[in-house]
Amino acid sequence: MRALVIDGAAAARELHVGLEREVKALRDSHVAPGLATVLVGSDYASLAYERRVRMLAESVGCHYVSARLDVDAEQADLLAVVGGLNTDPRISGI
Repeated sequence: MRALVIDGAAAARELHVGLEREVKALRDSHVAPGLATVLVGSDYASLAYERRVRMLAESVGCHYVSARLDVDAEQADLLAVVGGLNTDPRISGI
């Protein structure tokens, strides 16, 4: 069996262009997509992931919101944040 070499950068560009088209189509139909992340604590990998999600959302024209809680936050605090995001008309995905 031969190995298949995949050009990851080209695949990422193709996905990005497709996402831009989808966001534009939504905006053209008067739907403004919005994305939110919820981060509990300050783990380096999670911060890097959050930063990348923000950059991607902004680059394709999505509204973006980040909610952060301390690592020792209570479950009720987390539920309140998620509940608030669920009722925010600017947010279509968490």
